[in-house]
Amino acid sequence: MALNKIKKLIDSAQKTIQVASYTFTHMDLCDALIRAHKRGVHVQVLFDKESSNYTSQKVFQKLKKAHIQVYTRTIQGLMHHKFSLIDNEYLITGSANWTKAAFSINDDISMFIYPITNPQKNFMKKNWDEMMCHSTM
Repeated sequence: MALNKIKKLIDSAQKTIQVASYTFTHMDLCDALIRAHKRGVHVQVLFDKESSNYTSQKVFQKLKKAHIQVYTRTIQGLMHHKFSLIDNEYLITGSANWTKAAFSINDDISMFIYPITNPQKNFMKKNWDEMMCHSTM
């Protein structure tokens, strides 16, 4: 259920999508982001540095080839976030990485928060801006 809801939200995005996921291997979600980008949605994806070179490398390269802004964290420690912010209104967060196992066999949770409040928007902006200060394309 969570996977279908995420795909629907990505497919309905109109302005922006920001994703931060420690591990991102789910090709259906990758393809949904590419479709959004082709519709003119500004898509940004942040990967953990190690994951972008190993586990998430196929998705990282596919998004990059599609000219989506992909970033990797440059400072020590894991970028362990698992969230997506869509049109600065929908926040998807929880323990689930964007992998097939997270949505099928793992014990993970995905929370959908809508609409997010102004303090939540400010918190997410501050968090995203801080992560961008320690990331590279």
